[in-house]
Amino acid sequence: MKFLPYGDTKGKGGYAITDSAGNFEAKDYSMAEGIEPGVYNVTFSKIAMPDGNPIPEGQTAADVGALEILPPHLTSVNPDNMKYMLTVESEPISIDYELNSKR
Repeated sequence: MKFLPYGDTKGKGGYAITDSAGNFEAKDYSMAEGIEPGVYNVTFSKIAMPDGNPIPEGQTAADVGALEILPPHLTSVNPDNMKYMLTVESEPISIDYELNSKR
């Protein structure tokens, strides 16, 4: 997932990679833990084999022809209609995202 600064939010934003249980910690692009306080558009990505299976261990997405399997409304920024926004204060927060979508 990507956190893209919105409005007057400073910084470059950040990203997070979920583990097998769906847990994640946001990092900014300098690899520091957390992201700057502000408002962010949130986008998601899931790269998998064309049949939806995970990329085989030891392979890269390019090696096996993996594809983005989430629909564009989750992967693209549409400033007029962002479903997922995040407001970050100075203290750490916990947030859950539940995505329900078909390819």
